[in-house]
Amino acid sequence: MTLHIEEECWVYIKMVNWNFFEENFLKENYLNLGNKEIANELNRSVTSISAKIQEMNLSRGKEWNSQRMKLNNPSYNKDIVHKRVKTLKLKYLKEEHPNKGRKRPDLSEYNLTHPRKGKNHPRWSKGYIKNCLQCTKEFRVSECFKDRKFCNPTCYKKYLKENFSDDQKQFMRELRIKQIFPKKDSSIEVKIQDFLKQLGIEFFTHQYIKIEHGYQCDILLPKQKGINQKIIIECDGDYWHGNKEIFKDEKLTERIIKQREIDNKRTKELLKQGFKVFRLWENEIKVMKLNDFKNRLDSNSCE
Repeated sequence: MTLHIEEECWVYIKMVNWNFFEENFLKENYLNLGNKEIANELNRSVTSISAKIQEMNLSRGKEWNSQRMKLNNPSYNKDIVHKRVKTLKLKYLKEEHPNKGRKRPDLSEYNLTHPRKGKNHPRWSKGYIKNCLQCTKEFRVSECFKDRKFCNPTCYKKYLKENFSDDQKQFMRELRIKQIFPKKDSSIEVKIQDFLKQLGIEFFTHQYIKIEHGYQCDILLPKQKGINQKIIIECDGDYWHGNKEIFKDEKLTERIIKQREIDNKRTKELLKQGFKVFRLWENEIKVMKLNDFKNRLDSNSCE
């Protein structure tokens, strides 16, 4: 006995196993008969027939469905279709079209001389003219944006920087500390994490370090067996952190050059607080193997 729910009512249905005769009948007639007809012959439900056809991997195809529709649906009959077309034609021939005999104006010249753009648009008067809080420039908004105070996003960002109080800035910094960024680790970070898992070393990712230039480190190794000093591993991309061996200063942007300077400041601040810092470049990690990484950790050299 199996239990089914149909329209919030409990219904008990007996599940009868299929015998050899029924399966053969289904194989021979599933292309000639529909599910409802087969269900009537075998004294079964239509759902059980469709389920059995899927179980036996019997496919009918789209052509079979279209042929069945033409046979069962009277609207596919050509004679009936022609009769309907004739009746509709006769109906509309008797009734005159409402625009018959009327001369419609040529609006091509009118549209050229009367453009519906800007102030000439009929909905122009329904908008609002406002002054930007940052640049004091006039801008126009529709009814749905009547509470808007800035003309563009750049003005909004400038306003926040200039008018944020120290308490608000501190509050935003605390929120930023809790936020994990980026949400997805890079491929080089994942490779180093796999090495640490294989070596059985405990580690943490994206931990906030409280220094003058506070930030979230890539990987932090706490004190444990074989590691007497806290270690920070930074997996630096060659371009985004400005690898001097590959890229010259001329090819890098000002933002990346500043990022390189901030990285140097952070390493000095971390060393003062007693951390051991390893900065691994992208080109090193791609070629690096497990033994190379282990030797690098065991060595006292840090960058």
